[in-house]
Amino acid sequence: MTDQLTSTLNRGWLIKMVVVLAVFLAFGVWGLYDATVLYPSRGRADASYKQKRYLELAQASGRLFESGFVEPQQALETLEARQADLAKAHAKAVAIEGSGGNKGELVALAPQLLDHAALQWLAAESLVGGLNASNTKPADPAKRLSELQELWKTTPPPKSLEKYDIPLQWAFTVIGFGGAAWMLLIVTRAASTKFRFEPASQTLTLPGGRTIAPADVREFDKRKWDKFFLTLNLHDGSSHKLDLLRNVGLEEWCLAMEKTAFPEQAPAPEQAKAEA
Repeated sequence: MTDQLTSTLNRGWLIKMVVVLAVFLAFGVWGLYDATVLYPSRGRADASYKQKRYLELAQASGRLFESGFVEPQQALETLEARQADLAKAHAKAVAIEGSGGNKGELVALAPQLLDHAALQWLAAESLVGGLNASNTKPADPAKRLSELQELWKTTPPPKSLEKYDIPLQWAFTVIGFGGAAWMLLIVTRAASTKFRFEPASQTLTLPGGRTIAPADVREFDKRKWDKFFLTLNLHDGSSHKLDLLRNVGLEEWCLAMEKTAFPEQAPAPEQAKAEA
């Protein structure tokens, strides 16, 4: 009995798939690092800087030792309800300072400016899980202020986080690792898919065990030949779509079968090679 030939995986296609897999994997690792290290670190630094600003305003208004929040989540919700008014007060204070206007107006705005600073601080803490009393109600506000002022004496303030920043990095992580897993599945399935061919009888054995001889084929459908796909339409009404790109040897075997089944329409070897 003639030895059967077995298809192999296309090396060029495999390299491309591995490259794409590596890109997805790198994208996932990048997103994971940003979501768990880089962005939370930046968010904590931003909250620290905004706490310094809040404590400085509390000190300036004589309320340093009353500062802080035992129930920060509730305080944040209360301040968010006043967000529009607090933003207007802050914008007005900036305009007064920029124009050298009436300083008495700044004194009148002090309570609102303190609340605006508190809102900015608590909102920053909420993005990095910092809304807890141990963090928002220091036992010694003066000591905490001194520590923060020393910390930020020579360090520029960090860029604030947006609400979507960390969730977006998690989305990138899922896309990256999900894409890598999908590509790995494609490569694994392709590697386990084997076609076998017996040259003497020109019998093709599909991965599922179905055997096809030239006489079984009603049509060699080449409408997607340019995309490296060939469909075998059999006399029993079944159809079998073959991927000629991934499986080395399959194209040559199918052309040999076509030449036997339909010698009058099978392309010459040179033409087949050009079409491929």
